[in-house]
Amino acid sequence: MSEKSSDIVFIKELKIESTIGIFPHEKILPQTLIIDLEMECDLSKSVSDKIEDTLDYAAVCNLIIDEAKNSKAELLEKLAFNLIDALFANFSLIDAVRIQIRKPSALEFTRNVGINIRRTRA
Repeated sequence: MSEKSSDIVFIKELKIESTIGIFPHEKILPQTLIIDLEMECDLSKSVSDKIEDTLDYAAVCNLIIDEAKNSKAELLEKLAFNLIDALFANFSLIDAVRIQIRKPSALEFTRNVGINIRRTRA
């Protein structure tokens, strides 16, 4: 009997400039966000050595960058949910996503603040 695979494709410290925040000064200039992703998927077909049989992390990065740059979200939480929805909509191979978004410039007395959310495909 074959067991379902749970492989991970990860992207660490993707840096994006995005206008995000609830305060007026945050809506003026883009801020740096740092995004970490872990995407659970079955990579068993990738033994073919063909990109179409795996999760293309360059395509994932491009999607995340475009979505974050064009986002109208004010909260990191809203942005995270939007990014997860976009990943599920565009990459059928993804079964679950863990996303961490850090906002290093949010508070001057901290190194980073942020959120960590995990969702599975419905």
